[in-house]
Amino acid sequence: MQSFTAIPSDDIIAFLQSNNISPSSDVQQNYLTAWDRLRSDDYRSTPSSIADWIIAINLATSNIHLPPMKFLDILAMSDIDLQILTNQLTLPTLDKERFIRILRYSNALLDDMSILENLPDDVLFEILVKLDCKSIPLVCKSSSNLSHFCQRNLNNLLRQNLTKTTGLNTYDYNKEQLINLCQSSSYIKNMSTGDLHSLILTNTGQIYVFGSNEYGQLGLSDNIDKNVPTLIPNLNQIVQIAAGFYHSLALSDIGQIYAFGHNDSGQLGLRDHRDRNILSLITKLNHMIQIAAGSRHSLVLSNNGQIYACGNNYNGQLGLGHYDDRDIPTLIHNLINIKQIVAGAHYSLVLLNTGQIYAFGFNNFGQLGLGNNHQRNIPTLIPNLIQIRQIAAGDRHSLALSTNGQTYAFGSNHYGQLGLGDNNDINIPIVIPNLNDIIQIATGAYHSLALSNSGQIYAFGNNEYGRLGLGDNDNRNIPSLIPNLINIVQITAGAYQSLVLSNTGQIYAFGYNNAGQLGLGDNDNRDSPTEVMSIY
Repeated sequence: MQSFTAIPSDDIIAFLQSNNISPSSDVQQNYLTAWDRLRSDDYRSTPSSIADWIIAINLATSNIHLPPMKFLDILAMSDIDLQILTNQLTLPTLDKERFIRILRYSNALLDDMSILENLPDDVLFEILVKLDCKSIPLVCKSSSNLSHFCQRNLNNLLRQNLTKTTGLNTYDYNKEQLINLCQSSSYIKNMSTGDLHSLILTNTGQIYVFGSNEYGQLGLSDNIDKNVPTLIPNLNQIVQIAAGFYHSLALSDIGQIYAFGHNDSGQLGLRDHRDRNILSLITKLNHMIQIAAGSRHSLVLSNNGQIYACGNNYNGQLGLGHYDDRDIPTLIHNLINIKQIVAGAHYSLVLLNTGQIYAFGFNNFGQLGLGNNHQRNIPTLIPNLIQIRQIAAGDRHSLALSTNGQTYAFGSNHYGQLGLGDNNDINIPIVIPNLNDIIQIATGAYHSLALSNSGQIYAFGNNEYGRLGLGDNDNRNIPSLIPNLINIVQITAGAYQSLVLSNTGQIYAFGYNNAGQLGLGDNDNRDSPTEVMSIY
């Protein structure tokens, strides 16, 4: 076990300052003062490095010995494998950086980075660029030699890595913008389904659409519904899609946004309230990295980590401090370091890199998770909810997935869509019992989906039209496993329908199909997953 002085001095100073203690010019005295404060249990918060040292101490005093692991093996781990390992070791929620630090404090880290230190720059570059973007900075911190390499190459490493994994052209992004994109890149999906229409993004950057087209939300230059996947012509190099209730957004590889469909409240961000049945470029927005579409409002995230909002604001869902609609994207102030944005029916949720959630908008059912039912027109922190990795907003209910694979639910529960075993609304986040090892969540109007790390889906809530995919139309107020559906890697839920993607690129659909939003060539509902198309 390494001593307390293994903690970086800067973190000791930050700890003292956060607890209203003036640091000394004597480094050793700072460590002694910090140690005394920790022993007293009279402190507000600790930097993660100190928290991880405490974890290592607790493991040692409990006679729990971590298995020796190689640095490079940890870097190569997927987030799922890392989470499984931390669960097996009964460790708290972690990321790779923290896991490496706890191993080092516990003298269980086998530092094999010297293998990399002696490689030529070009060879080292080719190795590191294949890591996930969050692991690359960890390599840079592992030794002084690798730190010098990263001073010369980090930006190019991140640019090439993120351009490949997200499809976005990142060659003019600075370091901060690259890190912002890295944090948010895991939320890009190939499917999005709204009220009565669906969008599919292929691996070639093209969009297929189907379902209702009353307002032109399919972007096909007409207003005719389609019940089979139909390619939007002359549109390429798209990297993200978002389907709202009656409008759609598409993000291009250079960070520009195309909008189409219903625009009664300015949700298309086009300076007027005219509907569009063709793709219209939002000219005021560039270098965007994430999009979200709600009922009649839209959110977009820039590469600087800032959020712009437009559309209906009757309930404060734009987070601008007032209730006036906006037909041009407007900056939401005092929100930075954003990881994920989601737009519900008349409210919004924002996930920070710190794992905390801000909520704003309609709250009559407690869907903001703030302990009351008062709406908010400014982003408001959900208290006592930390270490969140993904968020989902439905019509009147919300889900939040923690980094240990547990799912919190709050909001309307009339149909059991919170999965808590009853039908009572909840205005504070509650963990859904007996639902573990979840890696992805999705919310429809009145139903929810949860994807496990084994590739299986749990469904709960309203099951009218068969939207839960369970072979019947009976509602469920506890998570129920969808049978005969395996190897799933993505899920999405629309108002009354669901789409899922397998690891072979096959898309399955189930639920309401009155406008052809399942893409099956007819308008018949399905209560079991039915094959639609392949994106490969």
